[in-house]
Amino acid sequence: MANSCQCPTPPGGVASCESHQLAICRVQNGVASTECHDPPDDADNLALQNWALEVITGTPRSPTQPLSPTEASTLALGAFQNTATGVTTTFAMPKP
Repeated sequence: MANSCQCPTPPGGVASCESHQLAICRVQNGVASTECHDPPDDADNLALQNWALEVITGTPRSPTQPLSPTEASTLALGAFQNTATGVTTTFAMPKP
């Protein structure tokens, strides 16, 4: 089974990845780009969440860093807006 996420409209589209991968769609200036990322081996749930946030936001994180309520909400919603760069990111977490 694939892991996928919808790209924001416009322009729309779909990021389609393997079920174990993080599926990402980034939209900047009306152009969508899709990405598939392999998670680290043997990561526990917190390490997986921190890894995903690092990939999604581009901000380095420790595997044991506690999640803020905002970060937990971002993961639950499957969307992140970088106001500094104007990039809108949608994503789907890897499936166990």
